[in-house]
Amino acid sequence: MISSVSSQHRDPSMNVRVPGELKAATQQALGDRELRGFVLACCTALVADPPGFLAGLEEHWPPPNRSAGRPRRLRPWTSRGDLR
Repeated sequence: MISSVSSQHRDPSMNVRVPGELKAATQQALGDRELRGFVLACCTALVADPPGFLAGLEEHWPPPNRSAGRPRRLRPWTSRGDLR
C-alpha cells in the first residue's frame, strides 16, 4: 500500500536534472566539497548580490527550457489506440 503522508521535511525539495558529464566535472572541480553545499552557497550568494552574482553566470546560462511536462510521443495514435 502506498502512503499518502506528505514529507515531514521543513523545506520543500528541489529537483534538477544535470547532464552526467557536467555533474561529474562539477564534483571533480569541487574536490572535497559537497554538491549540496555548493548549491546552497550559490543560493546564498545570489540573495546577497543578485546583479553581481548573475553577471558572473551570464556566459554560462542555459537557453530557456521550452519543454514543460511530458515529452511528446514520436508516433501519433489513432482514436482506437493503434499506431498509425
